[in-house]
Amino acid sequence: KKSEFGLSRKDIYKVLAIAISIIFPWHLYMYVTHGREFIDAYLGYHIIERSLVTIEEHDEWRFFYFEVFYNLKVNILAGLTSLSVIYLLITDRKSDIFRISLAIILGIFTIITLMDTKLAWYVLPVYPFQSILIGYAIGNTENMNIKYSLAIKLVCFVTIIAGIYSSIQYIHAL
Repeated sequence: KKSEFGLSRKDIYKVLAIAISIIFPWHLYMYVTHGREFIDAYLGYHIIERSLVTIEEHDEWRFFYFEVFYNLKVNILAGLTSLSVIYLLITDRKSDIFRISLAIILGIFTIITLMDTKLAWYVLPVYPFQSILIGYAIGNTENMNIKYSLAIKLVCFVTIIAGIYSSIQYIHAL
């Protein structure tokens, strides 16, 4: 039986097995090397405490991460991500990869927004899934009228160039 994302239980177990095989060795090594100190620092301080209370004066307003995500000096592809999602929604070209990527992005934003400690780098896990959405949207323009396909690719190109220019200006201002 398939889930709402089009994955069977077997597929979900495979994904979980791969994720655990990537994540577990480091955690095991750190536990074997540092023991209880690792558990207290990693789980207690960095996961639980940062989630429940503001620490190290990293207090921002509730929608801080959307501000970080849509800052062209930080994320040159933010606007393109939104355009990709809108395009895929209105053209009904959604697939499992679209649904899963969007669900992960929304899940990450929900979790980090609910956390009390706010750090800009907490948004980093969104970026790979952002790239997948953009690539999927651009790939879906191939079957369109050539005029529309070229227009969309031109908008993507201009957005990327504008973002790179903005980032260079930001770096020079530092």
